[in-house]
Amino acid sequence: MPSSRPLLAAGLLSLSSAFSWAGPVAPTPITLNFNGVDTWSGSFTALSSGSNSFVLDLSPFAGMQLGGLTVLLSSNFLSSSGYDISSASFGGQAFKPLLDQTYPGLGGADLWLFSTSSWSPTPQLIQVTGQLLGGTVGFTGSVSLIAQPVPEPASYALLMLGLAGIAWVRRGRQADKLARLVHLPRP
Repeated sequence: MPSSRPLLAAGLLSLSSAFSWAGPVAPTPITLNFNGVDTWSGSFTALSSGSNSFVLDLSPFAGMQLGGLTVLLSSNFLSSSGYDISSASFGGQAFKPLLDQTYPGLGGADLWLFSTSSWSPTPQLIQVTGQLLGGTVGFTGSVSLIAQPVPEPASYALLMLGLAGIAWVRRGRQADKLARLVHLPRP
């Protein structure tokens, strides 16, 4: 009876090469949805300990006049369930922890914020590191992108009309002052 060791070794070798071929996990994409006049938003979540990576592709916004970009992470956890965030970054820049509170034996809450008005319209990597404590609740992230409103031509016309009105009233007042100084009746 032939030995099954070579067959077992070949199977283990092919299985190990399959796992090494898979490589690192690609970042999860974040989709931004248009919410109306001048905002886009999206959300993301994860349920694994360690580093979680997300990619926010801002290249569709190249050439647009856009303002602030805000990314908010939130998490609540008990002693045996939830997600405890330990760090977060956007394009290599660190998030600011607004709330990073742990109550020994009880749990805690995390609220981390990244906000900027200057960003590059390229794909940006968001990395969130933390520990899944158990259960089915991870952290939740939300992204908001706000456009800078561009005034319409009618707005400029109203501004010019208002400035012309102010100039006309001021000119009339100066004529009245001059007439009083010279004591001449105004025509």
